[in-house]
Amino acid sequence: MDDLQRLKEKLAKRARVFMPVLSPEGASYAAAFAAAGIDCMLIDAEHAPIGMETLRSVLAACRKAGLCSVVRVRDAEYAFISKTLDAGADGLMIPRVESLAQVETAVLSSKFPPVGKKGCGGPGIFRPRETVADFNENRVFFLQIESPQGIDTLPEILARFGRHIDGIIVGPTDLSISLGIPMEFDNPLLHSEIQRLIQICQKEKKSCGMYMDGWQTAAFWARRGMNILWVADDHAMAAAGAKALVKVAEEMDVHG
Repeated sequence: MDDLQRLKEKLAKRARVFMPVLSPEGASYAAAFAAAGIDCMLIDAEHAPIGMETLRSVLAACRKAGLCSVVRVRDAEYAFISKTLDAGADGLMIPRVESLAQVETAVLSSKFPPVGKKGCGGPGIFRPRETVADFNENRVFFLQIESPQGIDTLPEILARFGRHIDGIIVGPTDLSISLGIPMEFDNPLLHSEIQRLIQICQKEKKSCGMYMDGWQTAAFWARRGMNILWVADDHAMAAAGAKALVKVAEEMDVHG
């Protein structure tokens, strides 16, 4: 079983999935992150200034290392979704989802006929020995919900497109802004809306997660039903590793 199959299986079982952020600078550590057992890395092409050439290089490093990559695209639009998959992404995160039309566009843009309308091309599109039919089944597909309207529509989205969806991701910052309580991450109203989304996902047996600003936040939401832990990034992991090594060195007996 390869890295992508393991990830898909864990998501289907609602098992714990660790998804830190990977920057272009951190791509050289892809093999180390894969060896450490990280489930997948998120590359942010929505907010971060990442061009397609840079994205292709990062995705190639992940593919070579056997490290699953999920790209948050800028919108539910054919051109960027298709090019991102052509570049070698193992999965997509579609932001700001509120409507059936957005999800339909994203699904059609990311699947070959007869399921979708994606064109075939690009140097990184297929994994080794992968067929068109395999491709249609094997990519990870996350929807990011960032408004109350998105939560309202979620049951209908899952009823119609659920077989194509591997997980639902909360965007807590934009959700808080949509609720009129910007950045009030401990506000009961925000927690209530997030819990409403979790309950929908549990009912439909779908994995769910959220951007989490630290391990205390991750533990809080894991206890409440989230299994996708979008927490930390390559810089934080490198710093933690360096700190651990410094501690080992400081505790080592040296005899002169």
